[in-house]
Amino acid sequence: MFYRIKNNEIFDFADYKYKNDCLQTSIITTKELDDDRRKVIVQDGELILNPDYETEKAQEEQDRINKLTMTALDFIGFLQDAGLTLEQINAYLEANLAVKMQLTYCQNVYCGVAKSLMPITFEDITITADMVEIAFRIKNGETIDEDNSTGEASDEISNEDETSSNPPVDNNEEIEE
Repeated sequence: MFYRIKNNEIFDFADYKYKNDCLQTSIITTKELDDDRRKVIVQDGELILNPDYETEKAQEEQDRINKLTMTALDFIGFLQDAGLTLEQINAYLEANLAVKMQLTYCQNVYCGVAKSLMPITFEDITITADMVEIAFRIKNGETIDEDNSTGEASDEISNEDETSSNPPVDNNEEIEE
């Protein structure tokens, strides 16, 4: 793919609108731009590697995760799976009216909001923001790599969606009567 640089901005060659100033632009081609435009930036008319690339990429991934949702019932189910009883969950909700209102009146719970409510601790059970993030990622079809010591989850989509109770359907399968 070819790109043009003009006024410290990068344009796709095909999308660039020609004007009388086309001689003031330079045509470039670079693998970094083809892979991800954020890897490089234009500074004083020159392409340089973006020093903030990793930070921007990590922030974008965190924003994506924070927007994952699940229903309030699914979230309560996660709290139960983590070891809390319904009585403990109810006691927590009664003590935290804002959380109770969100779970009662919102159709979906957002991961970012749920993580901000953590940690929840009852006796010897503590639910952390990391645990919540993993629950949301699994609920949204992502496979979590348990061998990864950094705690980061893989972006691989699970072939077997544990949240679905419907078996896979092969529409090309012949029906015998």
